[in-house]
Amino acid sequence: MDSKLSKKINGLEMSFWRRCSGLALEDHVRNDIIRQIMETEVTLTDTVEAKQLKWCGHMERMEEDRLRKKIYKWTRKEKERKAEKYLEEEGKTSNGWKKCTGRRLPG
Repeated sequence: MDSKLSKKINGLEMSFWRRCSGLALEDHVRNDIIRQIMETEVTLTDTVEAKQLKWCGHMERMEEDRLRKKIYKWTRKEKERKAEKYLEEEGKTSNGWKKCTGRRLPG
């Protein structure tokens, strides 16, 4: 998950917790205080990233001859890679599944 989407999800989550706690933005209560009031420690983005990594591990352990595994391991043709390389040079990158999960994997 990229940082822009993560910020939007965190904002939405905190809006929800503020409404549940009966507080408004005008009260100027910090997010960590609201989390303590609502007794939540894990953010929604943490949960989503953990589920994504769990699914990624499931796919890696899957047998190689399964169709889902073949689709997961599939890579694009050279011509499409050249187009992607051109977009990256222009500053228009696309963060695919493997790039996003690769950033969170240890090692």
